[in-house]
Amino acid sequence: MFWPWKRDKVLLRRKNDFNDIKVVQEKDGTNLLYLDKSSNIHSIYKHGMISTESYWDDFCIMPPIIGKGKIAILGLGGATTVYLYRKYWPYLKLNCWEIDPDLVDIARCFFGLADEENVKINIDNALSESFFNSGSYSLIIVDLFLDGSFLSSLQNPQTWKSIKKQIAPNGRLMVNLSGKNKKCLDVCDLIIAEFGNLCIKQTKEAANVLVFSGSLPDYETWKNSLPQSIKKRVHGWQVYKK
Repeated sequence: MFWPWKRDKVLLRRKNDFNDIKVVQEKDGTNLLYLDKSSNIHSIYKHGMISTESYWDDFCIMPPIIGKGKIAILGLGGATTVYLYRKYWPYLKLNCWEIDPDLVDIARCFFGLADEENVKINIDNALSESFFNSGSYSLIIVDLFLDGSFLSSLQNPQTWKSIKKQIAPNGRLMVNLSGKNKKCLDVCDLIIAEFGNLCIKQTKEAANVLVFSGSLPDYETWKNSLPQSIKKRVHGWQVYKK
């Protein structure tokens, strides 16, 4: 396909009380979402894509190692994680929280978010009563940032105590902690103090630090239970040690 512009094209700019939003389309048709002054990409989408080759794929390797039940996504962004879950695990019920209503509209317009029976979008603070009164989950994905940094409330031990109460037996927590720094490691220590066991990975593509609660699964069994395009995401995970 011929693209009539030589450089990346800005499809949308919008600033509100929560984010400084910019949607950029690359020459190959890939849409990227920026939410602040940093260069962090908060969502990625291309029509027909089967993976992102980045940390969103890691969010999608969890279903084989958790119990049955619905999944909570705290921090929708442009809904890249939702898009991938609908592709790989369409039978799973997703309950998502996003405080910025503009982002939900933008996800529908530019990032492949569709209205589906198994996807519920809550426009609210992800750490509000609407989440804590919503029942238990087999997996809770925490992907919450403001101005390029994760929320200060995630540095509060009580937050993790409250989140743990929402996790069903045989369930897990998964968290995007962005870059590896002292704040990140401090939060790791808070999580491990509450959950006991923690696994960690620093992605090569974006240098994001991801963690999930519980023990490290057998690599081969885990890998063989995943769709082909995301099998390699099991590599790089290791037990977190203080």
